[in-house]
Amino acid sequence: MPIRFFLSIILTIMFLAGCGSSDYSNQLEPLKVGNTWTYQITHYDSTGAVISIDTTTRAIKVDTVINEEKWYDMIASNMLNLGTNRPDGLWLWNTRYEKKPHLYLKYPVEAGDIWSWDDYFGGNTVAFEVIAVNDTIETPAGKFATISYKLTHTALLPGAHPVYCYAPGVGMVKLEDYRGTRGAERATVYLKSLHELISYDLK
Repeated sequence: MPIRFFLSIILTIMFLAGCGSSDYSNQLEPLKVGNTWTYQITHYDSTGAVISIDTTTRAIKVDTVINEEKWYDMIASNMLNLGTNRPDGLWLWNTRYEKKPHLYLKYPVEAGDIWSWDDYFGGNTVAFEVIAVNDTIETPAGKFATISYKLTHTALLPGAHPVYCYAPGVGMVKLEDYRGTRGAERATVYLKSLHELISYDLK
C-alpha cells in the first residue's frame, strides 16, 4: 500500500478520532471547506492574573480558484484573506492590500530557519523564526508533535512576539501571544493570551 496511506492511519491514531479521511500529512494547515478548529483562549493581565477565558471556532467555509490554483478563505468568508498550501509551506494573500501572496509559514523546516516580508502598509517588517521542531505539546485536544514559529514585527514593542505551535496535518494547536507594556524605564514583556486547541474536525 502507498506510504501516504500508512501516514494517514498513524495520524488518525495519534490525534482525535473522527478526523476525516483526507490525507493532510504534507500540509502544515489542512485546508478544505468544512474543516474547523475550536480553541480555548485565556487572557492575562501584565501581572499574570487571568482576566477571562472564552472559546472561539475557526472554519474554512469558502474556496476559490485564482490562476488555476485553489485558495481558501482563512478568516471571515469575505475572500479578502486567502490561504493555500504549496510545496514550501503555507502562503497567505490579503487581496485588498497585497498585489501578490507571500510565504507565511515555511514547511518543511529546520530549527533556526528565518524568513521575512514587508507588511502591506509599508515601513514595517514581519519575520518568522523556527525556534523548535518535534516538540510534544499537550492541549485539551490531545498530544501533538509540533513546530514552533516565533513572529516578530518592527511595529511591536521590543521583545513582544507571538509563538505559534503547529502540528503538521492538524494545524495550529497552541498560540502564546507575548506583548509589551512600556514602563518608566523599559518595556516589559508578558503573556497576554494563550490559545489552546480543544477540538477539531477535518473533512
